Amino acid sequence: MEKDRLRYLFTRYLERKCSPDEIRDLLIYFRQEEETSELRALVESELSAPVSAELETPGLKSMFSRVENRLDMHINQDQDNEIRPVPFYKSYLLRLTVAASFVGLLLVATFYREAIVNLFYPVHFYELVTSSSQHKEIKLADGTKIWLSPNSRLSYPDKFNGQSREVQISGQAFFEVQHDINHPFIVHSGKLQTKVLGTTFNVSAYKTDDNIEVTLLSGKVRVSLNRENIDISPNQRVVYSAESGKLIKENDFDAGRFLGQKLGVLDYKGTPLHTVIKDMEREFQISIDLDSRLSNCLFIGSFKSSDSPQVAIQQVVLSFNARFKQVTPGSYIITGQACR
Repeated sequence: MEKDRLRYLFTRYLERKCSPDEIRDLLIYFRQEEETSELRALVESELSAPVSAELETPGLKSMFSRVENRLDMHINQDQDNEIRPVPFYKSYLLRLTVAASFVGLLLVATFYREAIVNLFYPVHFYELVTSSSQHKEIKLADGTKIWLSPNSRLSYPDKFNGQSREVQISGQAFFEVQHDINHPFIVHSGKLQTKVLGTTFNVSAYKTDDNIEVTLLSGKVRVSLNRENIDISPNQRVVYSAESGKLIKENDFDAGRFLGQKLGVLDYKGTPLHTVIKDMEREFQISIDLDSRLSNCLFIGSFKSSDSPQVAIQQVVLSFNARFKQVTPGSYIITGQACR
């Protein structure tokens, strides 16, 4: 039987279109030891992972052995009963029995593909952690890039074997997800799940914050909480309030600030000052007591994580004709009048 014929039969079997005669031909081919490599290649392509050339992996070897043993058992029975010819219906039953064994093998490969692949090619998980004032960048196995902000933690696999690509974030990270329509990218952050195909977005999920925020810069994402799903478009965000336990969809016209923030450049084009102050506290590991009259003032300006806290605070107060004072090392007060 030619190799093209085997591939044809194998494909028809996976599509559940094989006739009894075609299953018989497939079984005959399976018994030809010189063609084991070809059959192995077909199973390998179905599992989407390499199979040992010697078939020494215990699990796969066991599955093949069960089918081989069943064939040998029936062959020996035939030899013991050579005096009496086997009636046609018994011969047909034999074929069906052997076919069932082979079908069982392929059913295992088809319906437990992910489990089999993970068993023989296990996924290892790693953690990337940043300290205060530290930014890190990582490229995942699928090509996705992630920029981790200070005091954050990312859990990720060394490869993606399953139907989805999943990571977990605590803190803040900017994602540039490699497009793959067949394997959605899922970010777990606290109680939220963010599902994307290929896009750029930011997740802020610090354990010390009351809210978790997912902000979209390009593409489209779906944020889920239990059974609730919210889709957002560029320059929009979803905010989860731990106090209310609800998701809120908002516009964020300054979403582009995260492009620079991932590299330690904090650039704002009309962001409420209370948000800017929170970013400063996190970047510089300081405490700032902001005058409530300034809380909702819109800040336009920038500073870098490499700047000193005093330089960054000076940039802010000059914009609002405000004043600041250092109370203790790492602790500041900003005072001023309400914005006009």
